Amino acid sequence: MNLSSCGIDCDVCRFMTEQNCPGCGALKGKPHWSKEEACDLYACAAEKKLPHCGKCGEFPYAMLYKWASAENVERIENLKKAGGTAMRVVFMAYITGTIEAVDFYCKAFNATSKNCFKASDDDGFYAHAEIVIGEQTVLALSEKSHYDKTFTNGDSMEFWMTFDEEQSLNKAYEVLKENAEIHQPLAPCEWCCLMAALTDKYGISWLINI
Repeated sequence: MNLSSCGIDCDVCRFMTEQNCPGCGALKGKPHWSKEEACDLYACAAEKKLPHCGKCGEFPYAMLYKWASAENVERIENLKKAGGTAMRVVFMAYITGTIEAVDFYCKAFNATSKNCFKASDDDGFYAHAEIVIGEQTVLALSEKSHYDKTFTNGDSMEFWMTFDEEQSLNKAYEVLKENAEIHQPLAPCEWCCLMAALTDKYGISWLINI
């Protein structure tokens, strides 16, 4: 794909033929409708020396969703596919009971798992497993006993997950609260519509909200 900064595939864009447009890159972000100044997204990507917004660590932006809702709705998916090596932060948890935990978290977040492997076929645990929501790995799990290391439980970090709609938040809370230590039951709070805080049965601390 010949992507513009905002994710339009210039090779199939109607302006390629209607306006004889050579593409966003060739025009330095100044398409036919704005020849005086480069568009904000192009200028931002150029300043960061990125080919398009999909490579940015802050992707996706609210502005992109606003533009995509108006036209070229496929631009967000184009950028996700082309994002490639953009940095992503994933929470790594060392726990006991990884096989059961994979099913537990997949159920909580309507997620899938990948890269689940055992160091030995006889092992009753995963040396490594990943929980995936959409196309993004959000949580990795590894069995404590697999490592020659002492793990100390702490409370200085927690996993914060924000949901788009209340139904998914409620489902996650109902699953996570099983045998959990509830710090804050699911309820409205000062800074968001609904929020809950708990430490689940595997010792992972969660802050979930909408």
